[in-house]
Amino acid sequence: YYTTITATGTGPITWSYSGILPEGLSLNSVSGVISGTPKYIESTTVVIRASNIEGYTNQTYTIKIQPAPVEILTSSLPKGIVESDYSFKFVATGSNPIRWYITGGKLPTGLSLDETTGEIYGKPTKIESCQFEISAINQSGSIKKQFTMDILTKFTDINGHWAYDSINWAYSHGIFKGFTETTFNPEGKITRAMFVTALYRYAGEPLTSTNNKFTDVEKGAYYEKAVAWASNNDIVGGISETKFAPYNNLSRQDLVLLLFRYAKAIGADVSGRSDVSKYTDSASIGNWAEDAIKWALSTEILNGT
Repeated sequence: YYTTITATGTGPITWSYSGILPEGLSLNSVSGVISGTPKYIESTTVVIRASNIEGYTNQTYTIKIQPAPVEILTSSLPKGIVESDYSFKFVATGSNPIRWYITGGKLPTGLSLDETTGEIYGKPTKIESCQFEISAINQSGSIKKQFTMDILTKFTDINGHWAYDSINWAYSHGIFKGFTETTFNPEGKITRAMFVTALYRYAGEPLTSTNNKFTDVEKGAYYEKAVAWASNNDIVGGISETKFAPYNNLSRQDLVLLLFRYAKAIGADVSGRSDVSKYTDSASIGNWAEDAIKWALSTEILNGT
């Protein structure tokens, strides 16, 4: 705040006041300048006296301190990492208190906004890009601003991989987990236990008996319920009457066969077929997997290599 009180008359003129100046302001007795940074929103009445050798004169003023308009200074948001703690506080100018609200769109899943501090905090649980509108409000009014927040994968070994989007989708939906906390191992082999478990999760983990006829399915193993569910629904069989071989790797045709059986189990249309004769290695397709592969090609679930 800065203003100069002026007067006519023989100089020098000195300045004084009675009453109350808004807190944070002062009067310069030589120049007649009232200046400073007001601390509060208030209205005060002050009597300014101008004095010289001939006498003095008084003038009454009312000084109103209005709330400073709010302005959001933040221009962009840092990216988040799925399942990692996130914290960022919006910056704004204007008179306090400032309240913050989401007035359009949505924050990434797992994050919240502190309406009093303007902090976005939490642990994002989903890989996604969210657009939202935030409003900052104080006694002078409000202002709105649009933002985009990206939540990225935590896996360091899938950037640039052809299956990047599919891996993130499967992870975000709880179908697959990481190989470690920060790696997915996209070129790794998949075992019978892994894939049956992925199908079970995709199906929503339906209630099922844990009674397994397979002696090599360990009690309490992560795949125990999945194997029982898949076996009971004719999606998977054992390599013998009593052996499941959970740690055996799946071939492409093994995997497609399980998908085909799962589609049939849920009542999907599995009538489509595509010609496999154009593939130079079609003779190596097992008779037991041929229908499944023709179906998968027709639905574009599978392509040739």
